[in-house]
Amino acid sequence: MVPRRADAFTTARARESPPARVSHRPRERRPFGPGAVRGPSRIRGTGMGTLFLRRLSRWQAETERDQIADLFAAALRDPAPDAVPPDRAAFLRRFVDHDVQQPEFDLVLAGDPSPAGCAYGFLAERDGGWWSRFRERPEALPQLAENRRVFVVAQLLVHPRRRGQGLAGRLQRELLSRASAPLALLLLEPGNGPAQAAAQALGWSKTGQLTPSEGTPLGAWTIPLGRHG
Repeated sequence: MVPRRADAFTTARARESPPARVSHRPRERRPFGPGAVRGPSRIRGTGMGTLFLRRLSRWQAETERDQIADLFAAALRDPAPDAVPPDRAAFLRRFVDHDVQQPEFDLVLAGDPSPAGCAYGFLAERDGGWWSRFRERPEALPQLAENRRVFVVAQLLVHPRRRGQGLAGRLQRELLSRASAPLALLLLEPGNGPAQAAAQALGWSKTGQLTPSEGTPLGAWTIPLGRHG
């Protein structure tokens, strides 16, 4: 389920079949291409203190998967006594077996120095397998019909101790700044008002809906990547 928090939202999921695995060895990458590994950058902001942003390679993301899973659980945890805790094990399986394996996977991690937030996503080609999980073809949505490649934002998470400090926007800008596609895509459950409000505040616009082969329709939100220079 998509978390109902303003500083933590995740792409709603269609049922996924794991793609072919890729090598776990670090791969040489272009210095400034999608997924490029850069040294940590220090950021400061009002009430933010010092944070370090790191862009992780596919291999580094798998290596640090437990820390990322801990961040996922903390960001989505509902303080209500009867709330069901986030499924950390299911997140780990999806992260390692599906998300990290996608084309041009990219992840930005913020730390102080422990993980304070992260954002990640991957490329979806018009003729790629990711679209086969939906009943509609991308041509059904005007924004998607104009672009053969989109960057899917799968997770944007901020630890509770760092909420309300602008970190979500900084993570999103850093993530999208390296995407090679002209458009980014986010899927949200229609009834998740807080997540939709957070998406709007970060510049997303609802452009239609996509329906998983097994599931209910999801709101399709897009943003032109040229706005994030």
